[in-house]
Amino acid sequence: MVLNMKKINCMRNLRVMIIMAWKENRFFILFQFFLNTIRGPFPLLIAYINKLIVDKITGNLHYSSEFEYLVILVFLTIVIQVVYEFLMTLDTKLAIISSNRIFVKIQNMILEKLRTLDKAHYDKTYDRDIIHRGKNFDYKSIHNLMNSISNVFRRVFTAIVAAVVLIKYNYLLTVFILVMYVAKIIIGRISVDLNKQMNESVTERVRRKEYYSEIVKSKKYVKELRVFGLNEFFINKYKLISREIFELNKKYVRKNIILNGGIDILQILINGILYGILVLSAFYSKITLGDITFIKSAFDNLNSELYASISMLIDLYKDISTFDFFSDFTNLKNEIIKNEKNAETYVNFDTNNGRHKIEFKHVYFSYTDTENYILKDINLVINEGDTIGVVGINGAGKSTLIKLLLRLYDCSKGCILVDGIDIKEYNPKQYYAMWGFQSQESILYPMKLKNNIALGIDEQYINLENIHTALKHSSGENIIKKMKHSDNTEIYKVFDSEGYEPSGGEAQKISLARTFYKDCEMYILDEPSSAMDADSENKIFHSLNKELKNKTVIFISHKLSNFRFCDKIVILKEGEIIAEGTHRELMNNAYYAQLYMTQKNSFLSQNER
Repeated sequence: MVLNMKKINCMRNLRVMIIMAWKENRFFILFQFFLNTIRGPFPLLIAYINKLIVDKITGNLHYSSEFEYLVILVFLTIVIQVVYEFLMTLDTKLAIISSNRIFVKIQNMILEKLRTLDKAHYDKTYDRDIIHRGKNFDYKSIHNLMNSISNVFRRVFTAIVAAVVLIKYNYLLTVFILVMYVAKIIIGRISVDLNKQMNESVTERVRRKEYYSEIVKSKKYVKELRVFGLNEFFINKYKLISREIFELNKKYVRKNIILNGGIDILQILINGILYGILVLSAFYSKITLGDITFIKSAFDNLNSELYASISMLIDLYKDISTFDFFSDFTNLKNEIIKNEKNAETYVNFDTNNGRHKIEFKHVYFSYTDTENYILKDINLVINEGDTIGVVGINGAGKSTLIKLLLRLYDCSKGCILVDGIDIKEYNPKQYYAMWGFQSQESILYPMKLKNNIALGIDEQYINLENIHTALKHSSGENIIKKMKHSDNTEIYKVFDSEGYEPSGGEAQKISLARTFYKDCEMYILDEPSSAMDADSENKIFHSLNKELKNKTVIFISHKLSNFRFCDKIVILKEGEIIAEGTHRELMNNAYYAQLYMTQKNSFLSQNER
């Protein structure tokens, strides 16, 4: 049953790979078959001409016509070799072009898949391994596919001709050679299966190795590594996982050596037998010197062409088998972004000047397929144009609530409605575009300042006046004054040595400027001022209250004082909503009152210092 499944998978993979190769490189594939058909007879043709030359020379030249015949043979050999080399050079040039086309195709497929991939796949170790193997798929296997098939065809043709020549002299030796290579095919297949098993077994370790390597090499971690003396810690981790990978590789290599060693010894014995036969035949004058060179050439051709053919077939089988990794990756199921080509299957999102009603109805969510829910029976109504605050200690479920609303994940149970329609019914791309989102991580990119604020907008369409206004609203007007090239200054020094390195608070202001620049329908602001000083924070919340007034806005913050202008505050505790209301109303709630008084006393204590 397992063997049949392997055959089915191989045939399916072969069909898909051939279709992909044909779509991208029709001309190259046809040229390859044409080229290899012509090249097939070349080696033995040259060998036969060499036999005629040797026989003619060793037979003594008596007439000028014989000398002319010899010159023609030499000239013919040179012409054949020149044509052969020209075709090989042309093949190499076309192969480079073909390889680049396939590379671009595969990279586009990988990037497109990653663009639409559900975030939930990154939460499962098995899926992360699939993603890792898929992203690192060797595109050359598809480029080499048709080349390998046509080359095997040519080499087998050459080997058959060589075998016919050898059979004439010693059929038993030819049979031994063929049996040896049949055994090599079987062993090659076993070797490929072992290699695939090894690849699957080390994937998770390779991911860890790459992660430890990135920590030690990345500028992002330099400060912590130096201060806490972690370089040696992570380097040791890297060495340990590298050793584990090495030991696993060694185990599979050892098996391959044992399998292939016997075949190699057999091949050496057959070579020795051939040379012995040739020496004895020449000694007893049963064959000419030209025959010896021709037989030797035929044997070498049979041996080399069969060896190359078997190696190509094994590599072909390997490429077809490991295509499973790419197929598994591209076949990962997307639940969120899956019908982009069929826009009519979605409901259009109606703009309403930012005034939208949001409803959570009996929402449950778990990051795994268990009932260990992070959010439990969430029922919440956010009325049109309301500004609400979500409060709770770390791990209460605030960030998860936002991930569901932004549809980075789908609810495990229940539903979320916007304007009475399940958010699953909206076109995901259009739905995402309706949201302005300020993340507490304040992620900036190594691009110009203006591009960091007007994310996703072509530079020619960026409104510079609005860029500066957005920075003013986010208290970032002083940042641009420090920059050498104003809004054209690169953020970070990744690509420009004159790039600007913002502090944590400055990065947050630049990130928040995106919120003011982008005119969205709804907004989520996750700790928008956590890295700022009190004066900047006060200015920003004043700007937010003014600029986003009458729009549906959700704030997340640990500081309860930031919720003073919210229409409603929602308290999350251990994944459940335990209370909601205005600040005045919630002061009657013991949990909220305790949080508020704790923060207030902490603030007063700091001011007394």
